[in-house]
Amino acid sequence: MAVLLCLSLVGGFGVVGAQSAPDSTFQQSPPESASDSDSTNNTNETPRHQNPNDVEEDGNLDGIRQQLSAELAASLGEGSVALSEGEYELARETVGDDYNGQLSRYAELAEESESGADDETVRQFETAAENQREFANAAEEYEATYDEYQEAVESGDEERARELARELQRLSEETEESGTALEENYANISDSSSQDLSEERQNVANEREEIEAQQQEVQELEFVGTTLEIEPPSGPISFTDPLVASGSLTDEDGDPIASEEVSFVINERTVTTTTDEDGEFTLVYRPTVLSTDTESLEITYEPDAGSQYADASTTVPVTVDQSQPEVTIESVSDPIAFGDELTVTGTVMGSDGEGAGGVPVVVSLGEQRLGEVQTDSEGSFELSTTTPATVPAGEGTVSAQLPLEDQALTSAETTAPTTVAETETRVSTTAAKTDDDRVAVSGRLATADGRALPAESVRVLVDGSTVATLETDQAGVYEGTVAPPALAGQSAEITVVYDGAGTNLADAQGSDTVSGLPVTQSILDAVWLPGMILVALGLVVLGWVYRRRRQQTAGGDPLSYALGGYVAGDDGADAETHHVPAHVLIGLAHKCHQNGDTDRAIALAYTAVRNHLGTDAVPGWTHWEFYNEAAADLDDAQRNTLLSITEQFERAVFASQPISETSTAAVITAANQLISGSKPRL
Repeated sequence: MAVLLCLSLVGGFGVVGAQSAPDSTFQQSPPESASDSDSTNNTNETPRHQNPNDVEEDGNLDGIRQQLSAELAASLGEGSVALSEGEYELARETVGDDYNGQLSRYAELAEESESGADDETVRQFETAAENQREFANAAEEYEATYDEYQEAVESGDEERARELARELQRLSEETEESGTALEENYANISDSSSQDLSEERQNVANEREEIEAQQQEVQELEFVGTTLEIEPPSGPISFTDPLVASGSLTDEDGDPIASEEVSFVINERTVTTTTDEDGEFTLVYRPTVLSTDTESLEITYEPDAGSQYADASTTVPVTVDQSQPEVTIESVSDPIAFGDELTVTGTVMGSDGEGAGGVPVVVSLGEQRLGEVQTDSEGSFELSTTTPATVPAGEGTVSAQLPLEDQALTSAETTAPTTVAETETRVSTTAAKTDDDRVAVSGRLATADGRALPAESVRVLVDGSTVATLETDQAGVYEGTVAPPALAGQSAEITVVYDGAGTNLADAQGSDTVSGLPVTQSILDAVWLPGMILVALGLVVLGWVYRRRRQQTAGGDPLSYALGGYVAGDDGADAETHHVPAHVLIGLAHKCHQNGDTDRAIALAYTAVRNHLGTDAVPGWTHWEFYNEAAADLDDAQRNTLLSITEQFERAVFASQPISETSTAAVITAANQLISGSKPRL
């Protein structure tokens, strides 16, 4: 009977304000304006999905690119002057929001160009801004630290002065790196564009060299130079066959740095040993994440912060072989539930029983990555986190994996079982009628003990029909305004459903009853009886009318097709159908969707949007003519939604195959949201 009701309401309509097209060919783009709808010249049509306001009509794109390139270069030039004058905040501002906006426009135009040089110039402008900010930060910090250093020297605090001198050395290296990179950016921009940045490049070089010279003076004043010598290994090295190197450490006068505990940094790992009375030592280095492509290894002597000695480096040739490690999970929290602390501990060991330090370990629960940790110097690891909701309840598996490839240690993985318990949830729901005859829905999704569940989706149903999907905020609160279906009557049950499928959270729902909704049943009463009689006698006629209407080319008021003669005035003439409330049409669309009549459901949803947005539409407008008129008053998101609804409406009217139920549901939801979020055009 519900199917017959849907057919009675919409069984006679066909093309809703559309131009006809063959079943296998869809109209792909809206015309530019209603006045051009009959023109056969489409050369000036705006590309689909592109904002017409962003399309250059007669502009010189090359000229615009040159102008933007010059403005970007000028900003970099101002920044280089600011750097040379110590105005670091200004140097950062010159590559701030305004610069980024110009760069975005330049990048958009570069995409229109077939020249790869434009893309490279975009990349250089982008990295130049990053390097300029980094250089300004490092130079500013160097200047402030140098002032602290001078105060320590003047006060006679030698240990503090040496500590600050080492910090100055680190900052000097940062300015050297970022400054050199920035100079290269300037040179590359000059090569790939018409902008000459040679003066700007020199400004940065002068500032960088000034810091370098100042730091050299600090080094000579504070530290005694050192020399590091290490014998190269006799064969390949690996974790199980480590580098065992003999070496010596002397000062700048050749005297041994004797009987001291000394530290060496090798591939970001620190190895500590002790020199003998002759300054000689032996160090052991077990490679873990060192690339197998490594051909030489840098070893750096790193004194304590307060030491009088300067650091020293040397390199040794190496060949790296791989070793297979063993990963073990020693303990895992069990059982666990949503929000519980989940702790996993384990070890990474070599085949010789030595712990592998500094190795990354990725810990996962099922398909959910929990995090990454590094092993300590003994090869142990521990990860503590909270159990996420996205892991299904039941028997689970915790894994620990080494994400290594072409490194001294190979990849390895192990697993351990755990049990994930289901957590009960609660949905509170409050519903109330709004002044415009819609329903305001709000509530909270939480666990049974009151913990909020953020970023979860809930479905809103009115008398069993899904009308919207809402998302909870950080407090687990959801809220929105929905249009009740046409058959809601004066009161309706509002149900909010949470589906915990695929999680460890239980399903839940809450409900409320809202009264005072507009009565729309009278429309159905007026057509039900004659509709039942006509359906029995006129199914063949209705099918013929439906096929005829799909082939028409005329425009017209969409509702005159969607509701046919069922909405009529007292004198029997057609009523002003554009005054039928949008929520009534959305409700009818839901009913048709439930009964499998997807094409009619989409047509009704489109008609609801058209009535809401375009009560002043010119009779006879096609769907694309209406889109061009209505889109001007919408924001980008709303415009894209209207475009999608219009395209699906065109498919429903012209395509030989019906629209899928999933796509139809998406169109109805989008139409409902567009109506909720936009003002009607009066």
